[in-house]
Amino acid sequence: MRVNCVIPGFIATTGLDRYPEADWEALRNVDRRIPLARHGTAAEVSAMVVFLLSEMAAYVTGADFRVDGGIHNGAGSFVFQPQPARNVTPFNGFHRDEPPKLLQT
Repeated sequence: MRVNCVIPGFIATTGLDRYPEADWEALRNVDRRIPLARHGTAAEVSAMVVFLLSEMAAYVTGADFRVDGGIHNGAGSFVFQPQPARNVTPFNGFHRDEPPKLLQT
């Protein structure tokens, strides 16, 4: 038996719209704390799940996979200063999802 865990971060789905409008500004600006400087997409979470369900992950078990743009690492510390985000093009490959209203300009 294999057991793995996918841990999503701030993912740009309509689920964000369920938060009280008073919190929307903070949710919009959370990308400042994410090293990849953006919200994730539902397709990026789905891609991790597809990988784990595929034969490519046949020998993977007992692992936690963070799909969070690196937010758990923080955007800087007293030693390292944050650098501009690179390679941050979102993956929207096979997912039909709508962006949340709170992230639309």
